[in-house]
Amino acid sequence: MAIFIEGPNGVGKTTLARALTTPLGAAVSAVRVLEPDGQYWAGLGQALWATVVDRWALTDMAEAPLAGRNLALSVVERWHLGLAAALTASTLLLLGEERRYERALERAPELEPAFIMRLPAKPDPEWVKRDLSGLLFARHDKAVRTLVGYQKLGGAGWGSLSPRVLLVAERVNPKRVAQFSFPFQGRRPVGSGPYLYDLLARAGLTPKDVHLVNAYGRHGEPLTEELVRYLRPISVVALGKVALARLRELGFQPASFPHPQVLRRFHFHERAPWVARLNEAVEEGRLWWAS
Repeated sequence: MAIFIEGPNGVGKTTLARALTTPLGAAVSAVRVLEPDGQYWAGLGQALWATVVDRWALTDMAEAPLAGRNLALSVVERWHLGLAAALTASTLLLLGEERRYERALERAPELEPAFIMRLPAKPDPEWVKRDLSGLLFARHDKAVRTLVGYQKLGGAGWGSLSPRVLLVAERVNPKRVAQFSFPFQGRRPVGSGPYLYDLLARAGLTPKDVHLVNAYGRHGEPLTEELVRYLRPISVVALGKVALARLRELGFQPASFPHPQVLRRFHFHERAPWVARLNEAVEEGRLWWAS
């Protein structure tokens, strides 16, 4: 589980990160995600594997207007970071009285983590050591055990591990595997991922509502029934014929939705009808244990 510490300069973010280092693991220096690919993927990696992150995505969004810059995370960037944070049940600690960080979060609801705590500027070191670290360690331990259980079952997706909707894509494209091998990890603004994320957002879904996984992994390993049962989603939606066939082999009766690549190519400007169809698919894909 990553713990993101955000707030303006001088409120004690780095001091808090150092205080949490001993009980929770190594602190990480400031991560700016609105940078070229190297820094972007590094920021995404911190959301997945770091323990304590001193500044994260909200800093760019909250501070840029003060510097006269028009920086904003794209839909795909917000979803990437949100899915990574949801996978690890991340926590956000907001320090100080500044409200522009909350306003930044309102503009990018996909980034909202599983747990948010507002703390005063320069929190008491003894309280941090005695109370806060214990609370965060308990959450960290539970999140790690949940994630390890998921990975032992071959899980290689991202998003919430207790999702409302499980979205099953087809397979990893070996020619386009970047630092990770998650479904729809491409950053290009015209790719199928941005199209899907836009539909999900329009349908009122956030990364905390969904889990994205492939029917077949990087080396051809198939999705298993055990993994679906571990996630225990309310609904399952197959994105494309390959995913639909694999889920039916496992004995599930998912809803079917066209693969975003097809929609992007042939229905790029037809968003509203596909948002309606996606909402219908979420209802059609309800599993028996959600009845």
